[in-house]
Amino acid sequence: MSILKQGTAAWNSWREEFPQEEIDFSGVDFNTIVPKINLDGVNFSHVCLRKTDFSLLSLKKANFAFANLEGAHFLFSNLESADFRGTNLKKATFEDAYLKNILFTHADFHDTSLSNAFCTGADFSYSTFRSTDFSGANLDQAKVFSVNYEQQVFFSLLRENGFRPLELWKKRLDFYLDTRIRCRGVHATSAYGNPRFIQFLRDVDYLEELYHSRSGSSVIFIWWLFADCGRSLKRWAFWTFAFVLLFALVYTLLGEENFKCQYLSFGLPSMMYFSIISFTSYGSGDIIPITQLSAILVSIEVIVGYMMLGGLISIFSSKLGRRAG
Repeated sequence: MSILKQGTAAWNSWREEFPQEEIDFSGVDFNTIVPKINLDGVNFSHVCLRKTDFSLLSLKKANFAFANLEGAHFLFSNLESADFRGTNLKKATFEDAYLKNILFTHADFHDTSLSNAFCTGADFSYSTFRSTDFSGANLDQAKVFSVNYEQQVFFSLLRENGFRPLELWKKRLDFYLDTRIRCRGVHATSAYGNPRFIQFLRDVDYLEELYHSRSGSSVIFIWWLFADCGRSLKRWAFWTFAFVLLFALVYTLLGEENFKCQYLSFGLPSMMYFSIISFTSYGSGDIIPITQLSAILVSIEVIVGYMMLGGLISIFSSKLGRRAG
């Protein structure tokens, strides 16, 4: 630390002379230790900087390559053109930081906050994002080639919370989004490199905005329950079959006196057949409702069938036809 207090030039010169020296600055608050030192261009590569605080400091073109920055704070810091290649950024915070043209390649963004950070021109290629907060971040012209990002977290959430209903309810937004990543208000329109990741950011942003809107939590719950918020063709198909089976069981329980069967004997198989043709609005004259109650139920099934099949076609077409945007 005494060498660092002599200035960036003295520190960098010492690092070049003793490159193998192990350095541990864990827990250091650089705001109080070196408040008057200009840290622009400082070489902190391969240094252990766990739980350090660089908030409000200027670190333009600083070298943090392969450093351990777990739990570090960079709130409102100026990190323009800094080098963060291969860094451990678990639980680090870059809220409202200036990260223009920063190099974040091969970095680990596990539980990292980039909330409201200015990341124009930043390079995130080959990085990993888990529980990362992009809320309000500006990713214009950012590079996101070959990034790994967390999704499909349904079963991992069940395991982590021990199938406890109260704990699972607290994590409901994670279930709805199918990720722990947060993107509300993110600006990623002109980001490039991985179109699937860019689309993912936009989708999560939309779902978060919907969730926080008036009555949005109820709407998104129903959407998630039936279609995983438009992501799951299988879930929508399951509910389609479930409704067909449910109406078939109801018709069977109503009894033969409510239906006229011309060619088939009354029973669950024939009612399943009737439920299918009613659900698909195909229609048939060999089985018809003959009471007011049965006619009402058939009408309800036809309406439900129109909505379910329309949704099925919509999800299928988006899966089959999507290219980008």
